[in-house]
Amino acid sequence: MSGKIAVLVAALWASGLTASAAQAVHADPVSACALPNRTGTSESVPADWSTFSATTGTVKAAVLFRGSWDVNAELAELRQAEQFYATASYGRYQLELVPHRTPVDMPDPVAPTSAWAEAAKRADPDFDFSGISAVYLVDRGAGRSYTQPDTVTLDGRTITVGAVIGPGDIGTPARDHFAWHKWKHGWLDDDQVSCVATRNTSVQQTLTPVETAEGSKAIVVRYGTTRAYVAEVRARKGLDSGACDTGVLIYSIGPGARSGEEPVRVRDAKPRSGGCGGIELADAAHDPGQSFVDSVNRVRVDVISRDGDNYVVRATFGQPGLHADAVIDAPVMGWNSWNRFACDINENLIREAADAIVANGLHHLGYNYVNIDDCWMASTRDGEGRLQANPARFPSGIRALADHVHGLGLKLGIYSSAGTLTCQGYPASLDHETIDAQTFADWGVDLLKYDNCHNQGRPAAERYAAMGDALRATGRPIVYSICNWGQEEPWVFGPQVGGDYWRTTGDISDTWASVMDLLDQQVGLESFSSQGSYNDPDMLEVGNGGMTTAEYISHFSLWSLLSSPLLLGNDLDAMDATTLAIIRNRQVIEVNQDWGGSQGRKIRDDGTGEVWAKPMSDGSVAVVLFNRGAAPATIRTSAAELGLAGSSSYRLRDLWTGRTASTTGAISASVEAHGVVMYRVSRTGTLAPGPAEGTHEVGNMTWVASTNGWGPVERNTSNGEQAAGDGNTLTINGTTYSQGIGAHADSAVHLYLGRACSTFSAQVGIDDEVSDEAASVRFLVYGDGELLADSGVKTADRGPSTLEVTTTGYATLELRVADARDGNIFDHADWGDPTITCD
Repeated sequence: MSGKIAVLVAALWASGLTASAAQAVHADPVSACALPNRTGTSESVPADWSTFSATTGTVKAAVLFRGSWDVNAELAELRQAEQFYATASYGRYQLELVPHRTPVDMPDPVAPTSAWAEAAKRADPDFDFSGISAVYLVDRGAGRSYTQPDTVTLDGRTITVGAVIGPGDIGTPARDHFAWHKWKHGWLDDDQVSCVATRNTSVQQTLTPVETAEGSKAIVVRYGTTRAYVAEVRARKGLDSGACDTGVLIYSIGPGARSGEEPVRVRDAKPRSGGCGGIELADAAHDPGQSFVDSVNRVRVDVISRDGDNYVVRATFGQPGLHADAVIDAPVMGWNSWNRFACDINENLIREAADAIVANGLHHLGYNYVNIDDCWMASTRDGEGRLQANPARFPSGIRALADHVHGLGLKLGIYSSAGTLTCQGYPASLDHETIDAQTFADWGVDLLKYDNCHNQGRPAAERYAAMGDALRATGRPIVYSICNWGQEEPWVFGPQVGGDYWRTTGDISDTWASVMDLLDQQVGLESFSSQGSYNDPDMLEVGNGGMTTAEYISHFSLWSLLSSPLLLGNDLDAMDATTLAIIRNRQVIEVNQDWGGSQGRKIRDDGTGEVWAKPMSDGSVAVVLFNRGAAPATIRTSAAELGLAGSSSYRLRDLWTGRTASTTGAISASVEAHGVVMYRVSRTGTLAPGPAEGTHEVGNMTWVASTNGWGPVERNTSNGEQAAGDGNTLTINGTTYSQGIGAHADSAVHLYLGRACSTFSAQVGIDDEVSDEAASVRFLVYGDGELLADSGVKTADRGPSTLEVTTTGYATLELRVADARDGNIFDHADWGDPTITCD
């Protein structure tokens, strides 16, 4: 984002919701929240707000200026930005700007943000911070992101001040940037905000699709955030970048559709680059009753009625139960009783596990959840129909156990099943969701693991939605762990029913074969994981004795890279030094807890040698060189293959030995059998310039790296599976392309953009040289390792789809073709007419 000033939006939300705010979210049912029909708004306001809840109130904000400014002019721009946001969001916020007119003398613009506020107080001792909830810091020419949030006490008020971004502009286009920070972090101070947003916001409105440049129809759903869920539905013309305000999703209506079909994302909704995102509602008439789910952006579109090209649709933002963002923002860490103790549990064991977490300092590393698995219940419910603890195993009751766990600063998890009985035959929660959820809340439970036994053959989404709704209705933030063993695609329905994480597999066991089986099942699921919503390949077995030290290190490293919950399953009172050293590895845990835009994924498979990588929020990449073979082997990759091309040098930090090394791009290590070498790779040299200005055909560009399932990746022809140049004309459902990329899953082409390019576009699909039903792939676009676009599953009977992605700000781009988790036979995939536009 270009511009003359840097805006650092900072408030009580800097590091997420404050404790008081989080309580307000769950305590206030917001049934009475209503928004006035503000005159002068450019958008029509739905007449019925009964299903729409939003944050309202007044926020008092200080505006600090560094250096010499025309304060009035800058305030005018800031007010214009605020007015834009108030209009676009129907005025749910009123902002009172309080200018600090004395320039703040701060020699270092990257100083801790509390220092800004302290310097402002020194410059003008009479300035009153006592009523301030937010602070805007305005600086000229800041060149990089600012420091971590910190706190400052001024005039008796503790303010958490969080610096957010580097160069920016409060005018156009940064008014959207300004709005993004507001909804991204929330303005929830319980002594100023009258009511808060619910997590399931729906608006129903009549839309008239309009013609796009490609001749298709478009519905645009403009949404707010995973925190505030500001909802707005409208029609807009065109798919060009000028139509894409921050947070805009575009849904293209094609000539026909199948209800519930995996959608195609047209563009990515990226606030930092102002890009568009959305799904293609492809293939048939859009009849009432059809629904389309964008699982990545968590938007469901239901067709209510239609009259010709006029549709009434309901867009549901956040999806019912998507409370993860108010509960967790990183994979949960802790301990679960099942792997080591199964049904041999009692309240003393759980207390001792909690005590051991604290005694071993594990809580300082993030291990905060103490989870009771199956067998805690009595064999019958009480007289009021409530679950009750087994009186012999848990004579003090669950509430007393929760009090003990909470007294240690930890959280308590509990277990039930979405069936008539638990897996061990105890009473479970199917058709008892409301009373059981409230019972858990009354006991002070913080997490529910919800199993799948005795499910009566009823659809998983229906059963798990019932408990998700019930948990949300309690008003208590309870992490929802969906455990249906990977059946019925929980990575699709899990976010829709309120899941915070969901099992993607059957149960783990303490064997190398089990860990490898579960690891292989994670391939292709990375696009369904996002911050606050995670895939779960099951709990950890580290320390249980069935594997070697090297295997346990591999297990822990790979689960960390996958952004999996890290739930210990061993005896915490009997850990040896080796086990403690593995589970205490702070640098590996940081990889797990960091969200840089994508779950870790496999990027190379050479048989027994594999390369797995995860982008980190600081721009580095965590990489696991993994040897699943029975003998030592050298595993190789490159900075380019990791999405880090363009630097003259790199630093490698070994996360298990602590040693560092430098490289110009080549990365390799000798890896023991069943072992890993885990690096964190960072650019340290001079960045190369990006491509020249103009539009470039990707088939003719320089590729910094490429891999392919069969034969080489082909330039401007289809993939022939053998020698270079043995392909044919690129053809998708009869449409031919003179230039492009012919690939065979699993495939990747890496490009270096040098942050100089704005748009990538292509037509994607299965090449006509294969027609077998087994041909099925996904086209994925990554920028600096962050998932930007996912085509959904493409099969041989489907025509080309358009992928258009905003690439502003990215140094590298990866064009990947993955199989559809059904093997890569016949997976000939074409990128037709792929182009990169550079500024």
